[in-house]
Amino acid sequence: MSCALNKLLSPYVLSLLLTAYAIAASFASEATNVALPSIRLWANTGPIVYRGQVVELNLDISFPETFSLQNKTLYLDIPWLGREFGFHWRLPAEQWICMFSSPRPNALASRINLSEDQADALGVTPGESILYIPRLDTKSASVYRLSWQLIIDKPLIGERIVFAPVSLRLNDITTLCASGSMSLIVRDPPPPLTLQSSILLPLGQYSVSLFPDCERVSIGESLELRLCIRGAGALETMDPTSLSQGLSAQTSLNLLYLGDTWLSAEERCFRWRWLPESVGVWSIPPIRFLSFDPRREPPAYIELETQTTRITVTAATQSPLREPIEITLNLPIEPVHDIKPPWSSATNIPKQVILSWAVPPVIWLILRIWCRYRGRPFYFPYYTPAARNALATLKQELRKDSPDAFHVWTVIQTYLRQRFYLSGPVDSHQLVQILGTCGLNDEQMARFHYLYGIIEQVAFSPCGFLAKEHVNLLIRAIRMIDLQATQPQIHKTEQRNL
Repeated sequence: MSCALNKLLSPYVLSLLLTAYAIAASFASEATNVALPSIRLWANTGPIVYRGQVVELNLDISFPETFSLQNKTLYLDIPWLGREFGFHWRLPAEQWICMFSSPRPNALASRINLSEDQADALGVTPGESILYIPRLDTKSASVYRLSWQLIIDKPLIGERIVFAPVSLRLNDITTLCASGSMSLIVRDPPPPLTLQSSILLPLGQYSVSLFPDCERVSIGESLELRLCIRGAGALETMDPTSLSQGLSAQTSLNLLYLGDTWLSAEERCFRWRWLPESVGVWSIPPIRFLSFDPRREPPAYIELETQTTRITVTAATQSPLREPIEITLNLPIEPVHDIKPPWSSATNIPKQVILSWAVPPVIWLILRIWCRYRGRPFYFPYYTPAARNALATLKQELRKDSPDAFHVWTVIQTYLRQRFYLSGPVDSHQLVQILGTCGLNDEQMARFHYLYGIIEQVAFSPCGFLAKEHVNLLIRAIRMIDLQATQPQIHKTEQRNL
């Protein structure tokens, strides 16, 4: 009986086992065919770097075409984020996080968890933050890149800077991939063989130019000399005092330093005022510079110099003296006791005095009536609380010599989030939609979008300072947006001022 039953069940049991094995084999083959993402941590230099050199650190995250990101939450673990061990960040970590916190098209959304120690080092609030990593233009796979810029300094121990591996986790549990560690060997740049009176620049490749604001002046008139240095080095580390001393030593001119201006993140211009002392053609010799270029093979010092500048100083033009004209005035002479003041009687009061007394109260009364029944444009609480706070903060920035671009950018973000009830930072695409709902025309939207682009570009650059005219334009724009959002029928003069 048992033998017969075994013979009956054996084919069914065997078929079930074969089916289970086929299913397991198919899942195993699918799992092996799915390629996982990869992370690469690398620098734009070789393994040997020099003190004072600017190094760009890149983190590339590559996803194959077969890997799906739908309904998946990614987490990045960057153990050295915001910490300085043998180098200095060109952009503070707080600004770096804000730069990648705005949503952008075709970006990879990844989360980072900041502990209290990391948040204290970064100067931000601890917790979870979202980074929108931009995508590179590649055909084979989807590659996303995070980048930092750092200035090499002396390592804490030895002569090597080691960056720990960066890992990518899925749903805060599974580790998808991790990068390898990266190390940089730090060396001191060799001393220059012949420095003489050349001005020493930071490490990098540069171009220099010197030009005056005018080539012909009169004696007694001053002119402005501008020295522009352009390159990919740490220009923010240059000392204007040492630069002025080197310039005076090479030219023997009595120069007054006026300040510096950043034309871009890679071009800095220094300005001096010079007063010629005699008439003639002044020739300013070429200014010599010396910079160590670590990208050359082998690394070596490069000599740079400006072009010869000639300035013509002419004699002051004197206008001919006019001959004095003698005029005799025959005025009537009256006794002092016959002169009466105008207020001695009501009939003697001039009409001008009456008008000067009556016109101001009438004007004040007209303004009060107009403000009461036609709106309150001269009354500050007419704006929303978000606009009041933004305008007050921007006016404080105007009192500074150089307004902070990152602070101004945060003021714009705070105002837009509070005014239009947004939960996160505003990118350029959302800004266009918001301006469209306010009723602005195309020209006004284009101007504000261009102004916002300038502020955002300067806010996340090493210079980080704005011109006061940009802050004034932003104040007028916020006033007009706030008035337009609350009352679409505003004055045409307000629209033209944007």
